[in-house]
Amino acid sequence: MLITTDWNRRLMAHPRRGIALYSAVMINSLLVGLLALSALTIVRIERRSSESSGEIVAAQMHARAAIDLALQTLRTDSNWRTRYLDGVETDPLRFGRGTVSWKLKDASSPPDGNLGNHEDDPVEIQGIGRTGKAVWVHSAIAVDSGELRELGPIQFETSVQRNRYNTVNASKWWGQYFKPDLPAEATGWKVTNVDLYLASTNQSTDLLQVNLYTPDNNNLPQVLVDRISIPQSDLSWNARWHRIRFSGNTDLDPAKGLCLSLECTSQNAAAWFAYDNQRNTNSDSGLIRGNQASGWTSYHPRKALCYRVMGTYTVPSGLTLQFGTFKRAGGP
Repeated sequence: MLITTDWNRRLMAHPRRGIALYSAVMINSLLVGLLALSALTIVRIERRSSESSGEIVAAQMHARAAIDLALQTLRTDSNWRTRYLDGVETDPLRFGRGTVSWKLKDASSPPDGNLGNHEDDPVEIQGIGRTGKAVWVHSAIAVDSGELRELGPIQFETSVQRNRYNTVNASKWWGQYFKPDLPAEATGWKVTNVDLYLASTNQSTDLLQVNLYTPDNNNLPQVLVDRISIPQSDLSWNARWHRIRFSGNTDLDPAKGLCLSLECTSQNAAAWFAYDNQRNTNSDSGLIRGNQASGWTSYHPRKALCYRVMGTYTVPSGLTLQFGTFKRAGGP
């Protein structure tokens, strides 16, 4: 005998209603699955969009960095107009998570595609930044302003060895010839500070004269370009470094050196000073001897004052970005 429950009786009595209920459950399950799949897809799309946005931002920053790098490279290369070709991209350089490169384009009016036929022609710098799949190009016009930039202060020359001491008076003048090692593009230089190892003698009321001269062909002082007078009261009893500040010399010839001198017009000693009597090996440096009666008389390349010279030098400012020309450019 077949025994059925009440539920089975109902299903057997209404078979269509059971099929409908089953279909509803399956449809709901399918909808839930589709919604879950859609959610995962949206997450993937948003993640890719976020990664893409990050790459675009990084590429933009790389493109700007590429312009700055190109500008600094051109400023230190006097032959850049012949070294680079119009519209040819440089080899990419690794930069963070991507690369930077640039290309130059003639920006004369009208452009002739030649970077090197006129030295004052403006140039368009296109900086190219790449990160992942993102590529960005920034553009700016650079011009040569013809102005000079002052660099420094730097230490031009120094000799800190000291194995002898002597005094300065009218019969014993002392000097130092030196020539700074300047960059090839330097157009001029000047001395701002000189450090000397000095001490007071307390014997003279006359001033110690610390002078700067341009040299003659024998590296002896010739033309006075700056002078500082130092009273005994400004010197210490014990020998130590004293700083002398100069401001009257300017635009010195970068191909020539300079003479620093210690002078006095009294027979009483105006100061003690230290010097190196035998160990100077700098070919562009030497000790100078003289006196008030005869002037400067001898040059000694193996000897040197105990001194330090600081100053600045000027170079052409080179290319500068023209205000208002920075923009996004087309693809590389």
